[in-house]
Amino acid sequence: MDTMMIADNTPLSLFMGIRLLLLEDGFLLSDQTETRLTQLGTTLVGPVHDEQNALAALQTSVVHAAVLDVALDTTVILPVITALEQRRIPFLFAVAGSPGTQADYPGFILSPRDADLQLIASTLFLKLPTDH
Repeated sequence: MDTMMIADNTPLSLFMGIRLLLLEDGFLLSDQTETRLTQLGTTLVGPVHDEQNALAALQTSVVHAAVLDVALDTTVILPVITALEQRRIPFLFAVAGSPGTQADYPGFILSPRDADLQLIASTLFLKLPTDH
């Protein structure tokens, strides 16, 4: 595997060594995004396309974080969210990055673009100070 060099102080470096579960409907993860995540040192768990396979992956694999397709039905996603929360695994919902996706979209975009991946990494892996 040819891992690209990433400056240690960028959010992209947070993907190194991460096992990322992807639960999608079949259109979230592009080949380019998969390649980019692999270059960043991420091991993809999946993609999986249904509740049973996602729950099985959580039982049988080490998972550090998850990206869930915003287009999935709630009957599929709710049991997976429960399992992720019980394991304290960070997750977020994303849409697929495509030429038609606006850069100012207010949610998370899973694309090979560094800006999109930096936002995802920062959200999943950086702990923000709390007011406690």
